[in-house]
Amino acid sequence: MPQTAEAIDHAKAAKVPIIVAVNKMDKPGAESEKIKRQLSERGLMSEEWGGDTVVVEVSAKQKTNLDKLLEMICSSLTCAN
Repeated sequence: MPQTAEAIDHAKAAKVPIIVAVNKMDKPGAESEKIKRQLSERGLMSEEWGGDTVVVEVSAKQKTNLDKLLEMICSSLTCAN
């Protein structure tokens, strides 16, 4: 989506850590690998693929992995200071 590309470009320009929350993972047919592939095309390689971009699969509706997302955000802030 255009706003996603714009957000990525701004974050890269600011040289700040990027954390990606892949939402709606509770939906049938959710394809996190497809999202990770699209992110890699924009220069964001997932940590699990050997890159340095934190990617957390979440479901806001089911409240799945929100604690993990918060943990990743807190870790990122600690490392940045």
